[in-house]
Amino acid sequence: LCVQTASYNLLRSYSGGFLGETWSKSSVLMVTEIIKLIISLLMIIIENKERPFGRILLVIKESPCMAKLAIIFWIMNLLSFMSLDLVDATTFMTCSQMKILTTAGFSVIIMKKRINYRKWRALILLALGVILVSIQKYKENDKKELKWEIVGILLILTQNLLSGFVGVFFENILKADVFSIWERNVQLAIYSIMFYFPLAIYEGPVFNGWTIHSVIICIIGGFGGLMVALTVKYTDSIMKTFATSGAIIIAVISGYFFTDEPMDIYVCIGI
Repeated sequence: LCVQTASYNLLRSYSGGFLGETWSKSSVLMVTEIIKLIISLLMIIIENKERPFGRILLVIKESPCMAKLAIIFWIMNLLSFMSLDLVDATTFMTCSQMKILTTAGFSVIIMKKRINYRKWRALILLALGVILVSIQKYKENDKKELKWEIVGILLILTQNLLSGFVGVFFENILKADVFSIWERNVQLAIYSIMFYFPLAIYEGPVFNGWTIHSVIICIIGGFGGLMVALTVKYTDSIMKTFATSGAIIIAVISGYFFTDEPMDIYVCIGI
């Protein structure tokens, strides 16, 4: 999950920011959901060899309960792409780790988890690292760039709040559920495709401007969504966000060598 998160965000930044490729964000997200749907359907067929199609029909019939989660995931993905257009991959990856705090908070509120002092201390130290990196980047930008970077960071923070809530809520569903991970992903994918399809049509020809990079982004994103569900199922939402934190190191080093992103002493200390 760590490697997937880093490669997904770096490739999006490299394709859209560094190379200036203009593929439709909604079409990429829609195809990502289609990939998740296909993989999940295959897993349901493998797990239910006697009556697979009857099980699939039941899953679809009971899917409306996942519509709200699909809407939140849809908004999060759009915010993610919008913010990555305004900030570099390092800032995006670093500020996105604030979702650890929101995830911990919602875990306490929704699932009544008890988090000890040492874990809260680790979370606070992580937040301080995020602030250090962000402040240093403000000093490096002029006023116009600063304005748009602030907008980008506000979008990331909004995404973090939604991510914390939906991550814990999804964990609660998966751990007290009669449906498997694959079945829940089928339900989510169905509604997500319904939401992305009109936007993909509105943004122009669905596959206009697509390159090999956009295809790889879809594949990585599709497998990533399934890995997140598996991680949440067998550990918890806080462990999932800590796993993705390791992607910062990969993003910083790779961004420095391949996309000319900054990595000075302040960024290193913050990381």
